[in-house]
Amino acid sequence: MQRRLPPLNALRAFEAAARHLHLSRAAGELCVTHGAVSRQVRALEERLGVALFDRGGGGLSLTAEGEALAATAGSAFDMLEAGTARLFSGRRDGALVLSCWSTFMMRWLIPRLHRFTERHPNIQFQLSASCAPVEFDRDPVDLAIRLGPQPHREGVAATALFAEELGPLCSPELLRRTALNQPEQLADLPLLATETRTTAWQEWKQAAGHGGLDLPELQCFEHTFYMLEAAAGGLGVGIAQRALVESDLKQSRLVAPFGFLPSGRSAYLLYPERLAKNPGVARFRAWLLEEVARRN
Repeated sequence: MQRRLPPLNALRAFEAAARHLHLSRAAGELCVTHGAVSRQVRALEERLGVALFDRGGGGLSLTAEGEALAATAGSAFDMLEAGTARLFSGRRDGALVLSCWSTFMMRWLIPRLHRFTERHPNIQFQLSASCAPVEFDRDPVDLAIRLGPQPHREGVAATALFAEELGPLCSPELLRRTALNQPEQLADLPLLATETRTTAWQEWKQAAGHGGLDLPELQCFEHTFYMLEAAAGGLGVGIAQRALVESDLKQSRLVAPFGFLPSGRSAYLLYPERLAKNPGVARFRAWLLEEVARRN
């Protein structure tokens, strides 16, 4: 029998928005943009032919239909979560599951991972893209790489990998045709950003001591890798972490006219303390620290 279900991504976006009654917080949990959650919810409303949220009054509240669906969807996702957690709790063999944010996975981890697999061919990895807070007792994840302040969580080991450094980035061609010798000249250029981190330019301004610098309206892209491709294509000046653009800088696809500055956040490898003696976890941790040292 074929199931007549709405798209699961739309249901997941709605369920998160219904719990938070806030699209941005739902987007943060799901590691997508505010716009992506809004589009999924609108698509679900169109599919069902009913309004699920009352958007009046400056806030978000559930309609009667929304409350009914939220209760059903919440129970269903709770059951799925509990079921997968039971399966995971008994799994100790097989591939290790590593979770990290997608742009870091694509631009930093995957290009280096062959060196680990060549050294340890019997240790297999599955990669999962996420930047949401990880709960090792709930999520089917063995290790995670996350960006933020130093975590202090009972039962979770945290290894500092590198301090995040932010900097403006543009194509060599843009730099050849446009003067960009002083930060004040950024005000005359298109500035690119990502919807997943709209505060990056403000963070860089503060770190550079240019908090009062007026910058033009940002052109935002849904993901960091879209924004970086736009910068490499000469559409404007983007901003990103140094770790994500090392190969672009070496190949001269991108240049960093003002260098990079610490943002105050760092990347950490996280894993449950109960897995500290797991050979795969220990060897991956050691290899990852080698790779970090190699880049510096």
